[in-house]
Amino acid sequence: MDEVRPGPVWSTEETSGMLEEVETAVDMTRYDMMDELLTKILAKGDEGSALFWKGVLFLERKDTNAAHLFFVKALPLLLRDANRIALTNLGWMYSTGGDTVGVTQDYSLAIQYYTEAAQRGQSRAITNLARMYSEGKGVPRDLTYAERLYRRAADAGYVSALLALAAQKLLVTGERDEGLQLYNECVRLEHPRALRELGYFHFKGVGVPLDVRAGINYYRRAAELGNSEAQNDLGWIYSTGSGVPVDIPAGVALYQMAVAQGNSDAEYNLAFLLENRKVEGRDPSEAEALYERSWKKGNDRACHALGRMYYRGIGVQKDKTKGMEFWEKIAKKQGIPVVQYDIACIYNTGDDELGIPSDLGEAIRYYAVAAVQDYEPARNILETVLQARLSDEE
Repeated sequence: MDEVRPGPVWSTEETSGMLEEVETAVDMTRYDMMDELLTKILAKGDEGSALFWKGVLFLERKDTNAAHLFFVKALPLLLRDANRIALTNLGWMYSTGGDTVGVTQDYSLAIQYYTEAAQRGQSRAITNLARMYSEGKGVPRDLTYAERLYRRAADAGYVSALLALAAQKLLVTGERDEGLQLYNECVRLEHPRALRELGYFHFKGVGVPLDVRAGINYYRRAAELGNSEAQNDLGWIYSTGSGVPVDIPAGVALYQMAVAQGNSDAEYNLAFLLENRKVEGRDPSEAEALYERSWKKGNDRACHALGRMYYRGIGVQKDKTKGMEFWEKIAKKQGIPVVQYDIACIYNTGDDELGIPSDLGEAIRYYAVAAVQDYEPARNILETVLQARLSDEE
């Protein structure tokens, strides 16, 4: 672990005030403001909660490797400080758990930290504790008690608590009218995440009647407030023509806004348009750097795309060996079945340039891995290959 630098050379009150501003920026999904504040704090020295929020920032950008480094560095400082902000952050780390966060998931410990911070009046801790009761994590599920906690934090002015209660009403308890009323209160306060969620609900018809136009309007308002997820969502809608006429320039402009905030999904989506020559006046070679950035943040789809570019020579000098190397990096993972499918196709037919002979057994193994992930092309060809193999044996 890196050596911990001395703490910030300013008062605890000043640090706490800036960290509260960071929480407000997170609440409003203003990651640009969050980044600026954290840079200012950390310029003075290491501070546990600032390092923690830096990890969260990278996690929001889907850069899991960078996030891990900050979480690991933050942990001993949070344990040392044990103030109400640090306790809340420790609660989040243990309720989340996993390799990226650097601790084993422990709901009981998370509840302990959240409860202590909540007793000190920390609204985010109260909200997160409510979520534990709402979802029955580490405690018996108790929606009534969760609502009481959400309202306590909301009454203190914490808008995310109001938003969480709105979601519980709309999606869990089926109290549609009250849920929408609470969502509209968040919208009145111009809460970007509330606008984005309403955009999703209306666009997909989740919890409310399907209304594509209303969904797009909510997405647009969230995007205008700087929500990178909404910018990416709206970019996808325009670039694919989902519910609207295809408008590639509009989609590209929105993707670029999200890319400027480090959104890895937007990096991938913009790269995909460039790779497929959908952006007038721009070259497919520009896709490589965007895919690389997205992949380094943990986006395995981008790793597959890099393999595709090199294997086929799209925007880069053709290099099948390098293409296969990219695919093999993620071939054992679930969730990207097209990778196993592409490798299966190579083994099915063989590839002289790679020195890979046709190997039906290996092809079937990879097709099967893709097929069990409901990848239809793999299911179809696997059936054909197996039938052909049975016929040959007969």
